[in-house]
Amino acid sequence: MEIKEQLKEIKTQLRLSMNGAVSQSMREKGLVYKLNFGVEIPRIKSIAAKYEKSHALAQALWKEEIRECKILAGLLQPTESFLPEIADIWVEDIRNIEIAELTCMNLFQHLPYAPAKS
Repeated sequence: MEIKEQLKEIKTQLRLSMNGAVSQSMREKGLVYKLNFGVEIPRIKSIAAKYEKSHALAQALWKEEIRECKILAGLLQPTESFLPEIADIWVEDIRNIEIAELTCMNLFQHLPYAPAKS
């Protein structure tokens, strides 16, 4: 399946799982995103489990200004193709603590160069 098709399929799954009450609550607590479907982390992980890790898909997801896509990007990015230069770009792009924490837990802590970067 092509990256565009996978991205469209993932966005459809996210829309079907969206929770407006969660999204509103996050906004009220200061977690502001350009777009937030309010999908819970366990559901995001179950969506990620349907896909093989893919550098191209993870990069496409990261470029989306959608909370759930950024979380999925950290789950689907293979560590072996995640160069330090790309890590620097992702770090500069992180806008809030939730994405920082989840990206560190799901990806950054597994990078061989993480100690040097931190």
